Amino acid sequence: MPITDVELHQLAPQTANDRSEAAVALACLVHLSTARFDAHSSAHRAGLSRLHDLGVLCVRTYAKKIGVPWSDVKAAIRALHRAGDTAGYLHRLPD
Repeated sequence: MPITDVELHQLAPQTANDRSEAAVALACLVHLSTARFDAHSSAHRAGLSRLHDLGVLCVRTYAKKIGVPWSDVKAAIRALHRAGDTAGYLHRLPD
């Protein structure tokens, strides 16, 4: 059963819980890029892994530049993973 808009709107605030908008936005960038890289086959993974690491370093540097603690970004990334896991679970429930 696909996740409903109501369920999605209930998950979203948990990600932003006591975190700055910038921390959540940077976490979304890292989370989405990680998901896209994970979707590629393992044959391409070695080269993509280095590119991903560089991207995360760029995000971390930018976070520092704008005064967002990296710990806040990491906490938001973990919250996004939890929300994604919950959404996936809800999506797999039978009708």
